[in-house]
Amino acid sequence: MHTISIADVQTNLPILITQVEAGEQIAITRNNDIVAYLVSNHQPQTAAELFRSLPDIPEVDLEAPQDLAVTPVAKWN
Repeated sequence: MHTISIADVQTNLPILITQVEAGEQIAITRNNDIVAYLVSNHQPQTAAELFRSLPDIPEVDLEAPQDLAVTPVAKWN
């Protein structure tokens, strides 16, 4: 999430709307205090949609390794 002043919002609203539609959240400030948030109205409905909305970070592996054995919850103690 990044912050932007009200004056910059007035100048750049179309660009900010495009960013929010892409999944970004923007904090709007007045005198360096956050007074509002600009967020999308769309909420991801599935885990796949949620993961697609995450930024592409190549150094993060979101897949579980194939060599992990399944351990029943009862044996966790």
